[in-house]
Amino acid sequence: MRLSRFIIANMEPLLVEWETMACSMTPAADNMDSRALRDHAQQILVAIAADMETGQSREEQKDKSTEPVAAAVGTAAGVHGELRQVDGFDLPQLVAEYRALRASVLRLWTEKEAPGPESLREMTRFNEAVDQAFAESATRFAEEAAKSRDIFMAILGHDLRSPLNAITMSAHSLDSPSMTPELRTRAVTVIQGSARSMGVMIRDLLDFAAIRLGQAMPMNAEPANLGTVARGALDEVQASYPRCTFELRSEGELDGDFDKTRIRQTLANLLTNAVHHGDAKHAIQLRLRRESDWLVAEVANQGKPIDPDLLAVIFNPLARDLDRSATGSSGLGLGLHIAREIAQVHGGTITAASTAKETAFTIRLPRRARQSP
Repeated sequence: MRLSRFIIANMEPLLVEWETMACSMTPAADNMDSRALRDHAQQILVAIAADMETGQSREEQKDKSTEPVAAAVGTAAGVHGELRQVDGFDLPQLVAEYRALRASVLRLWTEKEAPGPESLREMTRFNEAVDQAFAESATRFAEEAAKSRDIFMAILGHDLRSPLNAITMSAHSLDSPSMTPELRTRAVTVIQGSARSMGVMIRDLLDFAAIRLGQAMPMNAEPANLGTVARGALDEVQASYPRCTFELRSEGELDGDFDKTRIRQTLANLLTNAVHHGDAKHAIQLRLRRESDWLVAEVANQGKPIDPDLLAVIFNPLARDLDRSATGSSGLGLGLHIAREIAQVHGGTITAASTAKETAFTIRLPRRARQSP
């Protein structure tokens, strides 16, 4: 059987291998269903097979290998590259996907068929078509990455400007001769709260930069109590949002070995996220419990459910702001991304679930977390 026809006839086995490879590449895949993992794979394979069936002169073959890649807007491979960037894949992972695709197709073909005299020509055409598809994916991937960087910088400027303006105005008001003790206290409170907000943003930004540079997040596990750490995180967030209502519920023995500072940071990020996206009329719950050799912390809020497509990429940076009309708020979206990194460096997990009843983020930590090397 000719290779192009073999691809169409064996689509499902090829898609299974594609999905398996994609699932193993990035933590982002943990929240992706089969449809998302196979994203546009069938259309890409169909396009590759069609390209192989199309007549091609030597001049056309030369042009294909030397001409710049078109914008690839709307092609299956182009859309695939764009969505993989949004899903949290990096460029080497995109390259690996196409390398695995190429190897899988050729391996299955040679195992099931006896390639004839035309096999070299068919493999050449196949490799050309795969290269074309990858070039389209990589082009759109790079364009989407550049767009994300621009959005990132715009949101950073916006979010830092708001607390900075509040600090500036409150500082000016302190010089007013008509400043009463009550107004002075209010101004100081605003300055302190705005400074805390800026500190959190800068801390998250530094952590994000370290992660992007490939540096392992430092982790110092020591004996600690999850209830005590959770109370500290809740008090920190309550000070920044005094009008919000929080409830802390705990059950079981919550002692373990973990990085107190990092887990407090994680819980504070989750509580702040609940403040921004929950219904202010209902209390935000921080629920703690022990499950065998695991410590579990769950932050839950009521409000509009998260769209399933957004939920699938919720731990990726900027994901929460991909549809800002749906979230109704701004923010870099780094808190959840960093929370996932902290959970993973402890050997734990973090998951998200959203229904009409509540939205809950659940972090599970081994009671005896491994130390950073």
